[in-house]
Amino acid sequence: MPSTLFGALVALLLLSGNASNLAQQPEEHGWTSLSAGQSLNDIQYRQDLTVAIGDRAITKCSNSYITVDISAPSPQKRLAIIMCDEEDARNKAYVVALSSGRVLFPLGITNAVFDKWVAWSPDERFALLGSGGEGFQGPMVLVNLTSGLIKKIDFKRLGLKGETEVLDDEATSWLNGSSFRMKLNVVCQVFADNPRCASGPCKECDNGVHRAYWARVNLSPLTISYSTEEPRIPRAATTAGPANAPSEIRKVDFLNFTYDSDHCWDGIGSTVTVRNGNFQTADQDMQSYFGLIDNKIIYGDLTGDGREEAAVPVGCGLTCCTGSVTERIFVYAVTDGKPYLLARLPIEWRQDSDEQGLTRNAPIKIFRGVLSIDRFAGNARCCPKFIVATNYKWNGTELVEIGKSRRPYVLKSGSRRR
Repeated sequence: MPSTLFGALVALLLLSGNASNLAQQPEEHGWTSLSAGQSLNDIQYRQDLTVAIGDRAITKCSNSYITVDISAPSPQKRLAIIMCDEEDARNKAYVVALSSGRVLFPLGITNAVFDKWVAWSPDERFALLGSGGEGFQGPMVLVNLTSGLIKKIDFKRLGLKGETEVLDDEATSWLNGSSFRMKLNVVCQVFADNPRCASGPCKECDNGVHRAYWARVNLSPLTISYSTEEPRIPRAATTAGPANAPSEIRKVDFLNFTYDSDHCWDGIGSTVTVRNGNFQTADQDMQSYFGLIDNKIIYGDLTGDGREEAAVPVGCGLTCCTGSVTERIFVYAVTDGKPYLLARLPIEWRQDSDEQGLTRNAPIKIFRGVLSIDRFAGNARCCPKFIVATNYKWNGTELVEIGKSRRPYVLKSGSRRR
């Protein structure tokens, strides 16, 4: 065998052997999950479950199926948040400096766990982290990146009994170096003993957002103001679409729209038109429904053409029976001002399926051309063991699955989140 060919084969084998050491594709908000034996930006998740940066150990995870979650780095100082994604460890995290390989500060929170969400202040003096538990939105956690001091910022609970608040992370952002705003959606508490729908007390939760309110937080001095009207503050351009032109797809009213429904229970028909995100048949004994899950549409560029597409999660079934639920994600694009169906993704929900339906509050993200969908897994939907994030990417003709990551379904304080 010629030496050049032998060398090429050896190189190919070496690359193949190292493929498992590569980090997975970034998921929601640019976070990346590492499995044991993988590394990213000098952060190593070793086979002995030690998490290290360079030759310095940071922490140690407890089980081999646990992943290590790493945030996208801050733009200027390249700081990142690291934590083990396990029930008993997500109340602990670490701020690390990727450029110097140092651990700057450990972070801790009580009676809640950190979410995979962080927003760096424009001057990177502060980091704002989200937190929560199973069934409630926790306080915002403000980290002073100079001193390491941590402050929990609680907010008013404006939901009624049987409702809960959920942070709308896409509408939460820094306004300047000393103030930020956040949006909270009030929804039905799906695991409450006496849930409350938008119309009042109910036996089964609805899917929509009942109402929303905004909170503006000023840090010096610390003040919080609330409003039920969206603040008239210009929003920063995002990487999801052109910064200098409105997105055509956002002009489409998907809450009052006609959808294909041939995958649904008998009685709805092959198409259905929703009003305010919902449709129900008149038959009270066997009432069928069709609706947008949480009335939420997710926007982002999936095809790489610089224009946004829309991912619309929908569910349908019988109002009497949770086991009849069928869920889909419709992906729409627009041309000449008219929307068209680009792709549809079925979401299986069967008692004999390892992966169940969508998790609460439509946790679907589009980031860097990847569509990420969270689903319950490991048991029936009432009591899952894991959440599986499945990632899809456009290959020029269709959305194809490019990978999955799994994290434990966290149970805290006797209630469930989302």
